[in-house]
Formats: sequence, C-alpha cells, structure tokens
Amino acid sequence: MRGRLGGMCLEGAFTNYYKGISWAYGRLALGMERGKILIMTPDERLDRLTERHEALAESLQLLTADVQSLAQSTRELRESTKELRESAKEHGRILRGHADLIGDLAKIAASHEQRVQRLEGRQG
Repeated sequence: MRGRLGGMCLEGAFTNYYKGISWAYGRLALGMERGKILIMTPDERLDRLTERHEALAESLQLLTADVQSLAQSTRELRESTKELRESAKEHGRILRGHADLIGDLAKIAASHEQRVQRLEGRQG
C-alpha cells in the first residue's frame, strides 16, 4: 500500500483511519500539527508522554496547594463568622437593655409632665 505523509510518498505505509492511528516505517503518526503530520518513534512518543505527565503532575500540585489554601481561608472565615455572630448577639442584648432604659426614661418624663401640670393647675 502506498501512502502520503507531509507531501512525501511512503512505500509500505499503513493507515488505520477508523482508529485515527497511522504507522509508517515503524513510526507512529500522531495526527496533524499546523498542517503537518507528526511522525514519532516510540521513544519520542514516550518522551512526549513523560513531558505531559510532568506538566499534569505540576498542575496537580498547584491545584492541591490552591485547594489547601482555600480550605484554610474557609476555616478562617468560619471562625471569623462565629466571632461576628457572637458579637452581634452581645450587641443585640445591649440594645435591648438600652431600649428598656429609654422606655423607663419616657415613663419618668411622662410622670414629671403630669406632676408639672398638676402643680400648675393648683396655682392657676
């Protein structure tokens, strides 16, 4: 069978289009890259796979570090939220106490107003 790779006629080239794999003289053709067919020996393919594996391993390490950092931030936010919740409860308790005091002052002011009106009424 005759095949064409990169414009060259290759005697004995075998192509399995169903699986997308091409073999030419014991080299694996990996497909197209910028319009050229890539032909690699098993060693070249192994080197390429090793490079990709190393890149993926590095990406995984970076992602793991990011996840750990996010987990730490989440713990810190949870603690901060807990402190804010406790502080808000304390402020609510203080505000209720102030509201009670303001209510007592309003009652005192009303009773003083009534007393002043009674005294004015006796004099008038």
